[in-house]
Amino acid sequence: MNHLFSLKSRNIPDFWTVSGVASQEASTQQWRVSGQEVSLRRDFDCSALPGALTLDIEFVPRTAGQIVVNLDPFFIWLNDRHQPACICQSLLGNSAVQNLAMTVLTGKRNALRMTCAEGRVEVDFNGERMVFASHYKPTFDHISISWLGEADVTIERLELSSYALASHPVPARASHFQWQMTVDFVDDIIPAPCTRGMLDAMMKRLAEQGYEQVNWIYHGDVNSGFWDATGNKGLPDANVARTFADLGESDLKAAVVAAHKAGLRLHATIKPFDLSIAGLNFPLHSPLAAAFGKNDVLGGKAYWGFHFPAEHPELCMRRRELPPPRTAPIERVIIASRDTGATLPANTEVWISDDNWKYRRYTEPFHIRSAAGQLEMDGLRIVAPFFAIRLPGHEGRHRIHHILSALIRIYDTNGKEIPFTYGLSPRSYQQPADEGSPHLGRIRTPDGGFAEEGFFFDSLRACAPSSVWGGDMALGYDIALDNDAGVLGIALGKNACVPGVMCPSEPGARAFWKGLIAQALDHGVDGVNLRVSNHSDILEWREYGFNAPMVQAYRERYGVDALTQAFDMEKWRRLRGEFYTGFLTEAQADITANGKSFALHISDMMQGSPEVSTMMEIHWDWGAWIRELRPDQVTMKLLGEDSYRGHHCREVVRQCAQYGIPVILCPFLHSVKDRLGGQWIDYFEDVKSLGFSGFDVYEHATCSVNRQDGGTTTLIDLSEHIGPKRKAADARRGS
Repeated sequence: MNHLFSLKSRNIPDFWTVSGVASQEASTQQWRVSGQEVSLRRDFDCSALPGALTLDIEFVPRTAGQIVVNLDPFFIWLNDRHQPACICQSLLGNSAVQNLAMTVLTGKRNALRMTCAEGRVEVDFNGERMVFASHYKPTFDHISISWLGEADVTIERLELSSYALASHPVPARASHFQWQMTVDFVDDIIPAPCTRGMLDAMMKRLAEQGYEQVNWIYHGDVNSGFWDATGNKGLPDANVARTFADLGESDLKAAVVAAHKAGLRLHATIKPFDLSIAGLNFPLHSPLAAAFGKNDVLGGKAYWGFHFPAEHPELCMRRRELPPPRTAPIERVIIASRDTGATLPANTEVWISDDNWKYRRYTEPFHIRSAAGQLEMDGLRIVAPFFAIRLPGHEGRHRIHHILSALIRIYDTNGKEIPFTYGLSPRSYQQPADEGSPHLGRIRTPDGGFAEEGFFFDSLRACAPSSVWGGDMALGYDIALDNDAGVLGIALGKNACVPGVMCPSEPGARAFWKGLIAQALDHGVDGVNLRVSNHSDILEWREYGFNAPMVQAYRERYGVDALTQAFDMEKWRRLRGEFYTGFLTEAQADITANGKSFALHISDMMQGSPEVSTMMEIHWDWGAWIRELRPDQVTMKLLGEDSYRGHHCREVVRQCAQYGIPVILCPFLHSVKDRLGGQWIDYFEDVKSLGFSGFDVYEHATCSVNRQDGGTTTLIDLSEHIGPKRKAADARRGS
């Protein structure tokens, strides 16, 4: 065992990076750390990464709080309330093992021992134990220990050891580092329409700056449905109409012509699962829903998306089971709160609606009770399919809170528990913050509040991509009834499918995706890049994807009916992944038969292994994609701006290098910019040193804004780091 750190012989700031205030106490073997979300972090040299670590720590927290140990991709979450401690894989909240008895003791000594090696995580905390074994066997690029909230902690003992330091060759720097630009054209035309002349100027400018490839997100041609008028005043209906009047039926075709004229390659980026943004919808029976609605969603009509999935909901990911129709009025609502001293205010209001459009105050009397964290509303007689609980004057207090799956229970007059769906967000509409503001400058306005516009149901936040999580992770988030809006919506029932998200097991879905690829090839693209990450938003991914072909395939392979019998979720996820990999195999054949480049996105959200929840509850078998399909290029798509240094990204680069496949890094540029404060040089050097072959700037509308006068305004200028200017700067520095 190799001791990396011992509090007996070293000071905390000598080894750890500290967020917060750290001061040595009277004894040289104790340190006090305090502040908002205090953390100790250690980053390891990528040429010598630990494959096994042991952490021993004894600490005394003076304030209540939680502690998180992050050893990416594993998280250990220890709590001081009635929330189970857990070991999570790939994301904090993606729980694999839980222990309700593990509790952080305030004002007392807590002892934690954690060992992680070969995918096995062992946790001993205050006499309680958790163990999790994973197929995923990473090396570790960092470890962090964080106390959440206003922390004030004395560390009495801290030991960090490694069983072995794995030797890892430093990745070879790419002989040629290529720069790419992604264009999501809908964001470019939010502030102003785009003409052929403006498109030519965009491509010429990118070529002059040193970009070699443009990745154009393809939402289909003008008749696909995606470009239809939406009726949402914050979306660019008029700009869309004016743009296509000038460009013709296809923005992609026009972009190909402009890119080739400037000497640039252009790839179509196709997102099979991003055909509808169902989190944006109009309330049922409203004139806007009647005029612009497409996909049926709980409590409304989604208005932005392709026609095909809206017309074929049977191809979308189906719910395993729908609750039977309600036969009796709602009588009782029970609310659980982690804060056992919380009470339900005497002025608590109930509002009801028949269509999630116009809500009216429920005026019948009902009883309110509060005792030891269980709050009750009794004596109700609600027959409406939608209702809301409002706490006027208590907005933003966040005292009545619990994880979403435990917060509310509903019972009818027969005592039967009734399934329902949360409306966490009163409906609001995207609008520019000011005239000419870019897509990131848009704000959401309530336009009359929930009483006039209702709620977005089955959504964490409108347009939030819950698809990047998995399973029931959303139901594990802590939500308050006395939230910032002071209201929570309830819809009786469930969505029958994930609106607009088609299932890979459906032949009709795969045929449509292949048809979209064929359209892109017909427009003369140089290649097709297939991307999984998307904006789909639903709270219970675990319950969806039970389409007939998938259920039949599972039954034939394992002899189990997943609709009626208990089944193995890991096998289920793997089989769903086989269907998607099969689609990729067919798509590759079509693309390469046309002499074009076949490229794939691999996301940082694909890390981990499918014994626990995965993104959309599908196993994205990226290792098989690399080994068997050997794409011409891989885009490493990041949600976390620092995850490019982690094990998952390093493994993608390593495995691709075996087959000479370039890996292009693609984070959200605005997130990186905010963290770096505009200091890019060290960041790009770090990216190059880790073996990435290029950088995809995501996205053009983050860097440049179209104006109504036909010009552009530059927001972020990276030209100093690419192309001719970069070469000149390197020459001046003698590099």
